[in-house]
Amino acid sequence: MSPGEVAERLWDEVTSRQPLPDASLVLLSGAVALALVWWPTTWPLVRLGVTVVHEAGHAVVAVLVGRRLQGIRLHSDTSGVTLSRGRPRGPGMVAMLAAGYLAPAVVGLGAALLLADGRGLALLWL
Repeated sequence: MSPGEVAERLWDEVTSRQPLPDASLVLLSGAVALALVWWPTTWPLVRLGVTVVHEAGHAVVAVLVGRRLQGIRLHSDTSGVTLSRGRPRGPGMVAMLAAGYLAPAVVGLGAALLLADGRGLALLWL
C-alpha cells in the first residue's frame, strides 16, 4: 500500500461515523472530568490545559482580526499571557480579549457536537 493510500484510508476511518457510546460511559467520563477539576491535586494539571485553550483563543482571534501575534507565554503557576501588536482599541482588540474566555466553552461545545454526531474517533484524534 502506498503512503497516499494509507493516508486516505486513515482519513476515511477518522472521519467516518461510529456508534454513539453508551450513556453510562458518557456519564462516567463527565464524573471523572468533574473529579479532576474538583480535586486539588489534579486541578493544576487540568488548569494548565484550560490555560492553553484560553491563550490559543486569544491568539487565533488576534490573527483573524489582523493583529500581529508576538507569542504566548505559559507561566509555572499555570497562568499565561498572549502578546500581539496592533491597534490598542477597537472591535478587533475587544474580540481578541473576549475570545480567550470563550475558547474553553467553544472547544467543549465542539467536542459535544462531534460526539453527538457519532464522530468520537475524530474527537479523540483532535
